Amino acid sequence: MTFHYTTADLSQSQRAQYWHDSVAAQLIPAEAKYGDPNSFEASLRGGLLAGLTICEMKAQPHTFVRTAQIVRRAPDEDFVATFLKEGSMRCSQDGRMVEAGPGSIVLLDAGRPFKHEMGAITSLIIRLPRRRFLARFPQAERLTGVELARDNPMTGLLHGIAEEALRMQATARAVAAETRFASALVDLLIVTMEQSVETGAEINRYEIVRRKASDFIEAKLDDYELNIDTISSATGTSSRTLARAFAADGRTVMQHVWKRRLDASFSLLAERRVTQVTQAAYQCGFNDLSHFARAFKSAFGLTPGSVLRGADAGRNSK
Repeated sequence: MTFHYTTADLSQSQRAQYWHDSVAAQLIPAEAKYGDPNSFEASLRGGLLAGLTICEMKAQPHTFVRTAQIVRRAPDEDFVATFLKEGSMRCSQDGRMVEAGPGSIVLLDAGRPFKHEMGAITSLIIRLPRRRFLARFPQAERLTGVELARDNPMTGLLHGIAEEALRMQATARAVAAETRFASALVDLLIVTMEQSVETGAEINRYEIVRRKASDFIEAKLDDYELNIDTISSATGTSSRTLARAFAADGRTVMQHVWKRRLDASFSLLAERRVTQVTQAAYQCGFNDLSHFARAFKSAFGLTPGSVLRGADAGRNSK
């Protein structure tokens, strides 16, 4: 099955809404923002290849924001990998932000809020089914909003294979051949992500410190006594260096801890991995339930209970 959406034949007043609805239908539901909706032009063409949605996007500057409210209202757990061919973009998720250029590959997780700001771009986009991807690469959730090194030879090879996948899904092929090709594409993406992280290419000292500390924080989110001294000691880093590493992201260490606790609690509630709000609070390091409820409402505009009930309603309607 192939698809092709374009604003070319639409009136100016129809383009913005049409583009929003088209991308939401084929990729991920999100809130769209445009510099000038009336002069906006874009196209999206692609199709399915053994369970992967592969498409090419050409568009003028715009932004897609997947808010916490949209995550709750329109649950979607897949990953989206963007292969930037022309132009520039900025992606942010889970406190990480990357500014990408031609040759970049960036992964975003639809299961959590994100912001994707695009200039005038041409890009290839691959939607990856969550369970299938995580089964082969469990670390994927920790690598969203991270750019794969552009100078890695594997990255260039992956761009070429993604282009071939786009051509392949538009032609009639044997199911077995499509499946093998799609599997090889996913495997190469995983290898490229692993190499990019392991080599530390283009990662400065503070980025290494921040990632090491972030991994420790993720493992200790349930510890309500977690503080900067504990994190500093566990990572073998001075509290001053740790503070500077997180300052590069515009936040303190404990602000990062607080955000990750809130994000984790939202996921537990929205995905119904707990049955009570108190379970989500305690599992994410909150020992003051009233404080947790106020912080959660401030961060997401929703109460913890409403997110849990919304997840229930969504499941019961299926």
